[in-house]
Amino acid sequence: MRFGIQEKLLGLMIAIIAAFVVWLATADALSSILVALVTELVALTLETQAELSHTTEVISDTLSISEVSATYGPLREVVTEYDEIMRQGSPLHTQEAQRGLSKFGEMIKDLKRGRISIPREEAYVRAGQIFDTIEKGAVITDVVMDPDKWSSGDYPFWHGTNIKAAQSGLEMTRIFIIKDMSYLGEEFSLFNTMRQQGEAGISVRYVTIDELEPELIRDGGILDDRIVITTLFTPAGEFGLFKLETASSVVDDSRRYFERILARSHPFENLGGSDI
Repeated sequence: MRFGIQEKLLGLMIAIIAAFVVWLATADALSSILVALVTELVALTLETQAELSHTTEVISDTLSISEVSATYGPLREVVTEYDEIMRQGSPLHTQEAQRGLSKFGEMIKDLKRGRISIPREEAYVRAGQIFDTIEKGAVITDVVMDPDKWSSGDYPFWHGTNIKAAQSGLEMTRIFIIKDMSYLGEEFSLFNTMRQQGEAGISVRYVTIDELEPELIRDGGILDDRIVITTLFTPAGEFGLFKLETASSVVDDSRRYFERILARSHPFENLGGSDI
């Protein structure tokens, strides 16, 4: 059995105590008894430590997980409570536990593949948290079929998140894919949205739909040139979720896409604010 550093130090400390006891009890009949007891204590302590270490290794090997995962408190708690439900819970509770674990398992599999799905109700808050992890920068497209889109729903909050991220130093390029040039009239809120983002330090660009091939009309982004965000919509055309992917094939495709659309787009500042 291989002992760790902690076990060895503990054994050394107890051995020193044993030596001290022997010194105190020299020539005394009690000394042999004390030495025997301390020796047994050393052996028992080391054996217990070794057994605990071995048990952790067995659990890790059985579940095919590392010691880090095997000793992670929340995971141990979930496994313990799941086991209790499976042993003592009602059929309804065991069914729900299995369903929840299956759903969790699918999420973990997606994470292993480099995929993260963020539903609409969490999207803009989570996206702001993702911005905090970006180191190099982001290029983002936004398909605009309503010139007042950014003034309703969750968009004002999202707008504020973008402003804050840009002012904190994040290098960001946003390309607005608009239905037509009339959307850039100052009477629409989109114009102010683009102006405010530009003033915050975002490189704001625009391109009209009729300037693009259909495959270039996408709503998404690429972060740090290694994480792709795709916006998915419901059949009714409403925003459904953000999908994040890191697969090299997806990143390469996205990189080529942004090279093409950047070449077609125009800087917002060239409008001069009054030519529309």
